[in-house]
Amino acid sequence: MIYAKTILTGLLLFVATTTQDGCTVVYKMPDPVPSATQSQVSKSPQTVTSPPAPVQRPTTAPRVSTISDAVQVCREIQNASNIPIVCEFKYIDGIPTMYLIFSNYTLASNAWQILTENLTAPFCMAANSANRQAQLVLAVHDTKMARVFSCETKVWTEWVNYEDNKGSRDARY
Repeated sequence: MIYAKTILTGLLLFVATTTQDGCTVVYKMPDPVPSATQSQVSKSPQTVTSPPAPVQRPTTAPRVSTISDAVQVCREIQNASNIPIVCEFKYIDGIPTMYLIFSNYTLASNAWQILTENLTAPFCMAANSANRQAQLVLAVHDTKMARVFSCETKVWTEWVNYEDNKGSRDARY
């Protein structure tokens, strides 16, 4: 059984997961996507907007214990017309790679904890248990920014710009 708890430290969100064998895995919420127009120094007063409504948690989360379970859940997300997230699974140079593409950073931020608890953390744990390299790609469509998480090293890359050549994704948003 996997236990998850959320730890809020300052403005950083961490999700700690304890596996059956007592190992604790900590996942950090990705840093915000830098805006191309955002200046580094602002002299005007900063205001904080109200947080958006929380994402409704599923009543029964799908159990992911193998890479193929994660592929199946990813397909279900992709096929669900009411979920505004693109989930694709590919093998890139033999490495299982899950792509999670969000229309904007707010959606990514709101959905990330649920996805971490129910899909991405179990996907990485299944890959690591099978002694397989695996990775996650987190992409934000409106900014064309993406970053990659290595399940093996538990490290996020920096945000990089990408060009979307897949027209079918546009219709999803």
